[in-house]
Amino acid sequence: MQWSADRNAGFSRANPQQLYLPPIMDPVYGYQAINVEAQENDPSSLLNWMRRIIMVRKQYKAFGRGALTFIYPGNRKIIAYVREYQDEAILCVANLSRSAQAVELDLAAHRGKVPVELSGLTPFPPVGDLPYMLTLPAYAFFWFLLAEHEQAPNWHEPIPEMLPDFLTLTARNGRIDGALSGREITQLETVTLPQFLPLQRWFQGKDQTIQSVSLTPLTTLDDQGDFALARLDVRLAGGTQSYFAPLSVRWGEENVRSGAPKLSYTLAKVRHGARLGALIDGTFDERLGADLVRLMMENAVQEGPRHRIVFNGSEPLSQIESLDAPRPLGVEQSNVSIVFGEQVILKIYRRLRIGEQPDVEVARQLTDVARFENTPALLGTIELQSADETEPAVLAALFNFVPNQGDAWEAVLAALVRHMEGTDLLDQDVGSDDDAPLAFPLEIGALAGRRTAEMHDALAKGTAPAFAPEPITSADLDQWVADAKAEAEVVFERLAARKGELGDVARANAEEVLAARGAVAARYDAACGTAPSGMKTRIHGDYHLGQVLVAQSDLVVIDFEGEPARSLEERRAKSTPLRDVAGMLRSFDYAAAAALARWRDTHEVAAEEARDKALAWRDRNRRTFLSTYLETIGKRSQSPTMTGALLDLFVLHKAIYEIGYELANRPSWVRIPLAGVLDVLADERGVTAWADALPEEVSA
Repeated sequence: MQWSADRNAGFSRANPQQLYLPPIMDPVYGYQAINVEAQENDPSSLLNWMRRIIMVRKQYKAFGRGALTFIYPGNRKIIAYVREYQDEAILCVANLSRSAQAVELDLAAHRGKVPVELSGLTPFPPVGDLPYMLTLPAYAFFWFLLAEHEQAPNWHEPIPEMLPDFLTLTARNGRIDGALSGREITQLETVTLPQFLPLQRWFQGKDQTIQSVSLTPLTTLDDQGDFALARLDVRLAGGTQSYFAPLSVRWGEENVRSGAPKLSYTLAKVRHGARLGALIDGTFDERLGADLVRLMMENAVQEGPRHRIVFNGSEPLSQIESLDAPRPLGVEQSNVSIVFGEQVILKIYRRLRIGEQPDVEVARQLTDVARFENTPALLGTIELQSADETEPAVLAALFNFVPNQGDAWEAVLAALVRHMEGTDLLDQDVGSDDDAPLAFPLEIGALAGRRTAEMHDALAKGTAPAFAPEPITSADLDQWVADAKAEAEVVFERLAARKGELGDVARANAEEVLAARGAVAARYDAACGTAPSGMKTRIHGDYHLGQVLVAQSDLVVIDFEGEPARSLEERRAKSTPLRDVAGMLRSFDYAAAAALARWRDTHEVAAEEARDKALAWRDRNRRTFLSTYLETIGKRSQSPTMTGALLDLFVLHKAIYEIGYELANRPSWVRIPLAGVLDVLADERGVTAWADALPEEVSA
């Protein structure tokens, strides 16, 4: 046995000539190149790979006990089968040939499931109606857990289901406005839209019954009459919701045939004489996006009977000579983004709200007033001004495109998992290098603290009433505490009602959190006794690692829209900057817990060492974030008082809010925010202990 590179491969201390057989001296397989010590210390060695694969196999009973169902693909060089046991289903695919192979698998029985590759826990796109295609290198294999749809990768854009049948509208004048009047618009309102809206991700009334839909055409955009802007008013049991509805006609029978690329966004067929086309959601027609940007460049104004649409473009926008080809960037919760090469990004707001859009209002402040460089610059807007409303509604905004490597959450999570890879290696001393320099983005705390302070300073500049700082009062503190307690009670009730759906570990954590309701209330009440100090200003409002882009070696803050479920008044309200600080501190905790959960699923040794390493990273970045934030904000403007109870209030509230979000969206992941609440409650002094290591002059 080749134990090490020492004498006789570490197997014997005898003289080499006394051995019965000499050790292997081959330059490739000899003991100086291949030995247990070297394999132990190499995370990618065959030994450690085998340990991990055995660990993965032990976690799932389906491997040894599950029923076996073979899949018979057309490519005979691929073997594929599904092992199923109770609620586990594992897809196994292996390439038995010496060359790379592609295969299409019939997974219709598992439609909607998300294949999660087990060795790295990487989610693949969900299984759909078409055969599932995979490519495998020579002699490679995949083990996939067929998981629920909540685990789909965040880069995957789900395609909504298409309507079961399409009405045919008649465009008498060959233009889109001809299909949006008379009998045709009535058919859309009564038949098509009540079926179409619940299938769309941006529609926020899925949990309510649609009572009626009203479609109001606003204007046509182009000379050919293929594009129109409209307003949707949807009456629900809980009230009326309004939406911005760009519409587009794509002429040609190929647009309504099976397999057409825009079929999932098609509302109806449109006919004019012998011509047949499709009426689609215009936000997914790249031509319409280009038209909107062109009108912004021209500062156009389009008048209607009781409304006008105003296109505003900035001076930097007018200097762009030609736009790159547009492509949809993806659907968010309440808007759609279209990017034009690496020039600009158009953000279309689907939910129609009267009043200042915080995303635009804050971007205008940061771009035009404060000249804050670490956020995309605002280049233009589209507003709907109505005779029935005193304020306009923002329909879309155009921003400068910032080349980036993705958001900081994904970058930090991936880097942190890699950082923990060495904890199961031989003689690894985890605690000895806690203060050693880390590579970016792991060493993100100081930079994030600096950029956060600069953002808060920029938001407090100027004399405009919407951004002028105001003193925090006792009434403010009382209101913040009351709001937090009310939201916490809602989450606690939801958690109590759904804890039976959680796994064993999450259920135990849920019961512990529910038992701590009194302790949570006491933490909230402690903030009421705090003497008001400092200033309240405009803040980001939904601040965490996911709202920060990694751009080269810097950070760029995005998305000042706030939480879409809240009203404009709530999102525009001034608050203490400590609310954003708490959000980022909580995000560090969440990242450490998420990375540790991902690491534990593929490693069976050194669990305590990995936990220590993750928590050491978390504490280190929380300290550097706080110290750099306070130092920077103190140099640039009047520093907000570091009130421990107030910071404690917002960190705890953020963690509890996350439980509600996870329960509503990803119930199987709720274990992470649950553990975070327990972690915050574990320290009797609260999160104020995080500031203990700050330099004395900074804490003062």
